[in-house]
Amino acid sequence: MMNTIKFVIFSLSTLLLFGCGDAINYPNNSQEKTCSGTKGMTPSSYYYWYRGKKNELLLNRMYVNVVVDTTLVKKASLKLLCEELGLEGEVTSNQGNLFRVKIKEPPVSIAAYKQIIKKLLQDARIQKVLPYFERGESVEPIGTSQFFYVQLKDLSPEGTPYLMKNYDQEALSEEAERLGVRVVKQVDCMPDWFRLSIEDSEYETAIDAANRFYETGRFREIDPGFMFSFKSTTVNDPLLSQQWGLKNTANPGYDINVEGAWSITSGSGVKIAIVDQGIDFSHGDIAANKYYLSYDAKSGTSPSIFTVGKSHGTHVAGIVGAVGNNSLQIAGVAYGGSIMGISHPLQVNGTISEELASGISWAWQHNVDILNNSWGDQGGQCYNNLHSVLLESSLQNALTNGRNGRGCVVVFAAGNYGASGAVMDYPATFDDRILAVGSIGVTGYRSSFSGYGSKLDIVAPGENILSTLPGNQTGTMSGTSMAAPHVAGVAALMLAANPQLTREEVVRIIQRTARKISPGSPYTYQYYPRDYMFDDETWNQEVGHGLVDATAAVMMGQSLARTPSLNDTGMDVTVSYSPTGNQHYSTVSGGSFPKSVNVSLLPAQVNASYIYFWRISTSSYPNWSPTLTFCHQNVANITVPAPTTTTTLYIQCFIYNGSTLVDVPSYALTVSP
Repeated sequence: MMNTIKFVIFSLSTLLLFGCGDAINYPNNSQEKTCSGTKGMTPSSYYYWYRGKKNELLLNRMYVNVVVDTTLVKKASLKLLCEELGLEGEVTSNQGNLFRVKIKEPPVSIAAYKQIIKKLLQDARIQKVLPYFERGESVEPIGTSQFFYVQLKDLSPEGTPYLMKNYDQEALSEEAERLGVRVVKQVDCMPDWFRLSIEDSEYETAIDAANRFYETGRFREIDPGFMFSFKSTTVNDPLLSQQWGLKNTANPGYDINVEGAWSITSGSGVKIAIVDQGIDFSHGDIAANKYYLSYDAKSGTSPSIFTVGKSHGTHVAGIVGAVGNNSLQIAGVAYGGSIMGISHPLQVNGTISEELASGISWAWQHNVDILNNSWGDQGGQCYNNLHSVLLESSLQNALTNGRNGRGCVVVFAAGNYGASGAVMDYPATFDDRILAVGSIGVTGYRSSFSGYGSKLDIVAPGENILSTLPGNQTGTMSGTSMAAPHVAGVAALMLAANPQLTREEVVRIIQRTARKISPGSPYTYQYYPRDYMFDDETWNQEVGHGLVDATAAVMMGQSLARTPSLNDTGMDVTVSYSPTGNQHYSTVSGGSFPKSVNVSLLPAQVNASYIYFWRISTSSYPNWSPTLTFCHQNVANITVPAPTTTTTLYIQCFIYNGSTLVDVPSYALTVSP
């Protein structure tokens, strides 16, 4: 279409092209690109701060976003405006008064680019001209808007719950006034994050303003508001009208082995949030499992929104939790669980990261157990330089604070760009605590499209997966979008069997119990040792730890429900702090806190073939929270803060030989102020 029409103006409703479905292929710059930049290009001075590190950015000179004065420019006159200013190509409405345009003749130097920007800004109808940046070869550039974000510093005492903390809003007000930017709003469900705007300021770009805020030293983090193109990770493959992912009769063993888990639980009582384009909750095979709370991340309101024509979220929801044993259509993996809808159109706009972050935050703050995210932004060779700290912060809060401190299980699809090499989608790759899921086909091979690489955790069925579609229909889809909800469903079965499992335990059990698939030619998966902080694992970059096994994972998770018992075989405990050094203790009191508790199992409990799961609990949670800071096989370390009253720290280690529980050595340590 863009090759035949010189100017195309899209309404906001047609931004589907930037969300789900086929991606738009943008023309490349004339320069030859490499991973470190563009050959022959002088590096620009653009950079941004990400978690204390300065990241250089490579300017794209073909596209810009313009902020127009809507009192002077209407949509119908955009074409004329662009013709006058030497712009062509698509004139795409991103959000409100923000429009993406193409420069007619991309300048050969940054100096020439800046001259064009200067000329555009001399026109009274244009308020801001905002840059795009390169992301690597064959990956579309990423834009910026007039918005950026800052995270306030925490002024409250240590241990204050996230939603009750005292954040430094005075610093925000003072710096916003001093630097001449406008505070737009607090980010929904994230009290430490605020959106700011440069529309009425002297700053040329939001990145400049964000950097200035960070460099004052008065703020914890900044986010430049990159306009990520988050889209669902689905591809179009031939239909296959059976749920082979649950029971593969054609190739036994290449399924999630769920029937044994169903003999234990159906997932009842567990809440799974589907962060997606919306769910048709009127569907007869979903309605009974609808959770009574839901949220629309775009508008920031309840309930969630379903848009006719958007089938992706309904398909994903059916894989996780379509009603079972109702003599209707299909059964979800956790067919007795509750589905919470977190809707978003997944269309590019200047606040997309903020909106998704609010949706994720709303979900964990409303007691969801699992977040399924079958979407992402395409990775690339240079992609690690581009982040949204705001979005990452919401995910980290869910991972850490969700489920009353046990942590939400966060599942992401690995993406569908595996045919081009070891590439995975963002944000699945930014935090190792996220379960990143790839796809296999019915014969057990890694799907040709399935994203893979160093951050891949697990694989699940993702080709020709039968599930629910809007209007009480069923049909098949393919993609890592379909693989991820298989794993989210397994996590739900595990938490239903044992609600006390921590996020870390769910993830490690799924990894540990995965089947080491090796279907042979053309793929032969060889698993290699992988050094983790919490254990030695075996792993392969194409299939992670292997194929998720629901029955094995549920059985191991269920056995971790045992409570501490002093009749079990004991363990050695030492307390390390100056000046006493290491000694054996049954009671810790007085002196300086925090203290370091070192734990080791007795020699009879040490075996190279054993698997070890460490757990700590207290008699006064959540007012006193020791931290399991390190564990490796038969040894562990715990940081113990000062308690307000005498309390007990329970220490357990679950020892497995394969899938058989061997022993649960336990220790009760009394701690006093």
